[in-house]
Amino acid sequence: MTSKNETYSQLAIRFKSDPSDRNFRPLLNKMTPGLKKYIQNIIKDEPVADDIFADVMAIIYYKIGDYNPDYQITTWAYRIAYNACMGHFRKKTSAISMDRLQDIGVEAITANAISTQILTEDEAFMTEDSWQEEDETLIAKHTTAIEAIRSLPPKFKPYMEELLINERSYAEIFDIMQHRERGINPQTVKNRIFAGRKMLQKQLTQMRLFQTAE
Repeated sequence: MTSKNETYSQLAIRFKSDPSDRNFRPLLNKMTPGLKKYIQNIIKDEPVADDIFADVMAIIYYKIGDYNPDYQITTWAYRIAYNACMGHFRKKTSAISMDRLQDIGVEAITANAISTQILTEDEAFMTEDSWQEEDETLIAKHTTAIEAIRSLPPKFKPYMEELLINERSYAEIFDIMQHRERGINPQTVKNRIFAGRKMLQKQLTQMRLFQTAE
């Protein structure tokens, strides 16, 4: 059997047992078309997508010891690619961490834990095609969350932006707001964050992309 006809599992297990360039190349060749397309669909910038793809494959190469053969190598690889895309996306835009939404009791439907080692139960059964379908809603989740935050009343919007987009702590938010609103006190900041969280939770859970966090 030639490497061209071997399955992902066969190629991944061989590379994990002997992490050499010789064993990595067939896995790279088989994985490249789908993984590149996935990254390009999210990033929308081919040179940047190519750089991210190279970074992802480097992580796979050097972290293959973390791969659990009980799962498809594509499941693990696409999780790494997802993380890499979101890291870039959040640096370049006002994107929001889906995990951070749990601070207000909300989670994105099919949102996944950020890890290169731990996979959710749903992810364990995701195929390469499943990941390609998932990327179609990925940006929608982030865009919807940002729009919801920015539609909040002006009294609460800056607090939610600092909490969820800039990932500030309550103490950091208080320090920031002291410079914006003279005389504001810590309890007022807590009250506005609490009210803003409730408003945002209600707004997001009315949308099909989000649900109440367990």
